[in-house]
Amino acid sequence: MKLRLYIVVAALAAMGTQLVSTSAHAAAVVAPSKPSTIVTLGSTGSTCISGFHKLNQRLQSDGSSAAFTIPTGMVLVVERIDWAVSGAGADTLVLSELDIEGIGGSSPVLRDYAESNSAGAAGHSITFSGVPVKSVANLCWAASSGTPTTFSVHGFLAKDN
Repeated sequence: MKLRLYIVVAALAAMGTQLVSTSAHAAAVVAPSKPSTIVTLGSTGSTCISGFHKLNQRLQSDGSSAAFTIPTGMVLVVERIDWAVSGAGADTLVLSELDIEGIGGSSPVLRDYAESNSAGAAGHSITFSGVPVKSVANLCWAASSGTPTTFSVHGFLAKDN
């Protein structure tokens, strides 16, 4: 598969109530404080206002899952995304988009493109330096074609400064 990756940085002016400004904390190291703060999210199939899949299920290490919202006073620092689709058609460029949806509307955080193989499968695992998401926001995901077979967000909870 050919890989083209585009990361879109959401405008803080447009989403100031949903994103945490990291510029004031640039010197601070943010990392999980304990294993229980590590989070992997998936979707139950419910949708955001945009029609994208809402990432509202915490996937547990024992294979179970539970409803999830970002606790008040905390942020979810997203560090990795895994996504895959099937049935996209051979050699199709598939767009995967992760949005933050909140009080001020919806803004893209990440856009990733992958070309499907001859069987119509496409996907990627993407690691980045971390996107903090406040408790008033939802994480929402969609792909431009195909049927989602995998989508998960990996990160950790940290105190909201």
